[in-house]
Amino acid sequence: MDLRGARVVVVGLGSSGRAAARLLVARGASVSASDMRPLEALREQAAELAALGVAIETGGHTEATFKSADLVVLSPGVPETIPAAQAAAASGAEIIGEFELACRHTNTPIAAVTGTNGKTTTTKLLAHLMAGAGRQVFCGGNVGTPLSVYAAGPQEADLIVAEVSSFQLDTCTTFHPRVAVLLNVTPDHLDRYAGMEAYARSKSRIFMNQGEADYAVVNEDDPWTPTLRPQIKATVCGFSSSRAPLPRGAYMEGSHIHLSPGVLPQCAGHLYLLPLTFPISSLKLKGRHNLENAMAALLAAACLGADPEALKASLATFAPLAHRCEPVRTLRGVTFYNDSKGTNVDAVVRALQAVEPPVVLIAGGRDKGGGYRELACALPGRVVAVVVMGEAAPMIAQELGGLTRIVRAHSMEEAVAEAAALSPHPGSVLLSPACSSFDMYENYAARGAHFRRVVEALA
Repeated sequence: MDLRGARVVVVGLGSSGRAAARLLVARGASVSASDMRPLEALREQAAELAALGVAIETGGHTEATFKSADLVVLSPGVPETIPAAQAAAASGAEIIGEFELACRHTNTPIAAVTGTNGKTTTTKLLAHLMAGAGRQVFCGGNVGTPLSVYAAGPQEADLIVAEVSSFQLDTCTTFHPRVAVLLNVTPDHLDRYAGMEAYARSKSRIFMNQGEADYAVVNEDDPWTPTLRPQIKATVCGFSSSRAPLPRGAYMEGSHIHLSPGVLPQCAGHLYLLPLTFPISSLKLKGRHNLENAMAALLAAACLGADPEALKASLATFAPLAHRCEPVRTLRGVTFYNDSKGTNVDAVVRALQAVEPPVVLIAGGRDKGGGYRELACALPGRVVAVVVMGEAAPMIAQELGGLTRIVRAHSMEEAVAEAAALSPHPGSVLLSPACSSFDMYENYAARGAHFRRVVEALA
């Protein structure tokens, strides 16, 4: 993609937007950057880009800026439907995302992971497995380092392992992963999508440019898999935590994860003629959902030709990630867990299944449009109380009222204190909000870090 002299507008001055702008400048484009936030909130970011010769627009998007563009690059989370982008498209500009831009500027093979829940754990685990198998891996995308940072050079990896969100997939056109993993499709971001069908279509875009020589790793237990399978042109490998054995894929049987024999490629000298088995006891990850994540990562690594013995060794050394059912502290028999990344109902249900009952749940934040009634089936026998906070507190209280005790809190300090007082000894206090964090925090990590600090300060 020749960008020399092209007029490009980058939307958003976050880390992805700035990475895209640096890549574009390096490729000879004339770059403008536009952000809805006021300059006072962006002085450091704006100064960084202005020093590169990027024209800065803050406090809103001016249609005149966009109409003169040849290309508009959206940061993740910025929808294509914003009026300025639509005006640019009407004037003949191409609209893509930062992730797509980066993909157009690298030839390094990509293994990509998407799904409503488990993306980051599976992405990090797959990168860990492939590094343990001797590959030089860049891990990034929707987690960690934006892919545009890698694309800007020197591009020294022989494999990219990328987490990809539905928002990023919406603005992809040429993205072509060698191995694509779809973990699950459960209600999320329904404040942005017209419904579950639209959201599932967005997730399935990870397969759209694959061919027969590529691999698609799918969850055989997910109800959306049968509807998406006919669209997939790649070789499909499935994983399941409830069906055994699978003729092509990964499954659980007894105390082991199994990979089916003879169905994966002969690559780097490894032909899988016998079932590969991995003891579940070697995993440091908690919960059945993490067993599914491990199966998906192992299957993807096998599709990439990783050595079986290297996979076994690396699987046993992978540590749980922060903000995902992360044990913080045990005090007077009560264990406090930080699952701030649990930003939708399905993630909360999975977290409740992973920790020891009885549980006091801390939930709430900014509502994402999916409702909370599906939590009802997870409460009996496990949850003795729910402490609600943030903008969504009244909605959660209304939908779960009558099923368990509901207590309202107005700060993290108050929520933790109430949960500690309500919890039986022994018991568990679980922060798993079922909401985004943006009503009170910059992101889920800031929310989880605050929870940790408050818990650690308990007398």
